[in-house]
Amino acid sequence: MSLLPAITNNVELIQRLKDYEIIRTQAVAIAMVNTDRRFYAPYNPYVNAPQSIGYGATISAPYMHAFAMEYLRNRMIPGSHVLDIGSGSGYLTACFWRYIQAQRKSDKTKVVGIEHNPALVALSKRNLDADDAEMLKSGSLIIVEGDGRKGYPQFAPYTAIHVGAAAAVTPQPLLDQLAKGGRMIIPVGPEDGDQQMRQYDKKHDGTIKETVLMGVKYVPLTDLPSSINKEKMVDLDVDDEILNFLHSVVDGVVLQLLCRPGPSANRSSPADAASRRSDGNESSTGDESSTGDENESPADGASRGHLNFNNDYIERNYHSRRENRRSHPYNRRGSPYEQRRLDLFDHTSERKATNGYLEFA
Repeated sequence: MSLLPAITNNVELIQRLKDYEIIRTQAVAIAMVNTDRRFYAPYNPYVNAPQSIGYGATISAPYMHAFAMEYLRNRMIPGSHVLDIGSGSGYLTACFWRYIQAQRKSDKTKVVGIEHNPALVALSKRNLDADDAEMLKSGSLIIVEGDGRKGYPQFAPYTAIHVGAAAAVTPQPLLDQLAKGGRMIIPVGPEDGDQQMRQYDKKHDGTIKETVLMGVKYVPLTDLPSSINKEKMVDLDVDDEILNFLHSVVDGVVLQLLCRPGPSANRSSPADAASRRSDGNESSTGDESSTGDENESPADGASRGHLNFNNDYIERNYHSRRENRRSHPYNRRGSPYEQRRLDLFDHTSERKATNGYLEFA
């Protein structure tokens, strides 16, 4: 889905989501306006599409976060407990917290983000502190490491549960930890098949009503990635321009991006490049190209990033999902984002490396 061309800041992004009536209430809009995605998505934060955040993970598209806020808003009240499973970057967890705090502060409020990847737990805490250190300091928002499929019993029951990855079947522990009168939304379905966003409402007599909301495509709710064949991983140095493009169009299911500084200490990392762009300075210094063998170096002034990926994983996952993405209700007519992603991956199977750098045939 690419409804939002040429969005340059968070206010414009949220306004466009309101224009398309994805955001329907002012309180949701305010919470999302006050939670700037630039703290949580370092590459193209205002593109209405999933973005890689590293470690094989993604931040969902803004419109899916808006849907989640709207579906759960009536259950997020002062004093309530909210669980965000697969909290990733920490963005939606922050939105939940701000939505509740804007109503009334309460010592009983608890917003819990649970993430199984310790690197993402650390990343999300840094993101939250960069956004507003008061969130974590307050104690009413916490990020914990754990298996989200088991929920987080310590603060159960929860009036609202959001699951940010797809389960093959709805985990019973999550239903058990849902409070009476509470609501959970979760994508359900096989990794390579049709998935549905389902809503579970627990009535006051303990019975549960299930409602199918929409067709979706999410990464699977799993342990730390075990389906990657690390023996076949390929390391390539690529220009920041290519790396940033990949971040802008690729989700973590299709391509596992593990970004880190390139082999030369004098080469800039993707984060450094992003920082330069945010400062309005895209020019590079001669220092970046002054070291190393000239035959192995990029063009003068080109900064470098590091890309690590597994071609078998691409072939196994991407092609089996292509038609599923095209049949998604928001992609049926195609979109610039979808076509750009298809164009990219139509070429990856023919890619070649020259002098250790990535080229597309």
